[in-house]
Amino acid sequence: MAAPIPKDRTIAALDEVWTSIETLLSSLDDDEWATQTALPGWDVKDNVSHMIGTEQMLLGNQPPPIEID
Repeated sequence: MAAPIPKDRTIAALDEVWTSIETLLSSLDDDEWATQTALPGWDVKDNVSHMIGTEQMLLGNQPPPIEID
């Protein structure tokens, strides 16, 4: 059985990851946000939106209702 990773180490690692993501995303211009990714039909903005949605779900937040015509 693996030893548990200390909580402070995990939090520090997550802070480093989210800081690096914020640094990268804040440097993008409109064209870069619209760049297609390896996921067919998904651009950078779509991927970031998916990441945010996943994090919100993990926090227990419900997505807004979707209205479909």
